[in-house]
Amino acid sequence: DPKPEYLSKEIEERWKKIIEIRSEVYQKIEELRSSKIIKQSSECDITIIADNSIIDILSKIQDDLPSIFMVSCVTLQIDKGLSVIASKTGNTKCGRCWRYLDDVEEKDDLGSICGRCEKAVLASINNKGAI
Repeated sequence: DPKPEYLSKEIEERWKKIIEIRSEVYQKIEELRSSKIIKQSSECDITIIADNSIIDILSKIQDDLPSIFMVSCVTLQIDKGLSVIASKTGNTKCGRCWRYLDDVEEKDDLGSICGRCEKAVLASINNKGAI
């Protein structure tokens, strides 16, 4: 059983809303996939247009939304109601983590790599050299 101090009705309600929105996102992704515009969800950029209450929930975890929705990028906009727009990303795929990101660059010794992966690889190389 979970510890009572970890139970929160507010957090539970917030995640119910996030999962509900994720279902709408997946529906839009599937439309692109069935139209052969994309092959996988990671090739999508998502724009969520919603009222303040929903944007407030999502903005608290905005950095995690691409992972939660399994997409390249998520943009939030405030307006009435809730609508989701999915489009093929213009970002480039990182050869190491396979995520489509806007900071992927071709490096002579590392290939196409994002900034996060480049830091990890260089740290690994530097740590091995110090051993």
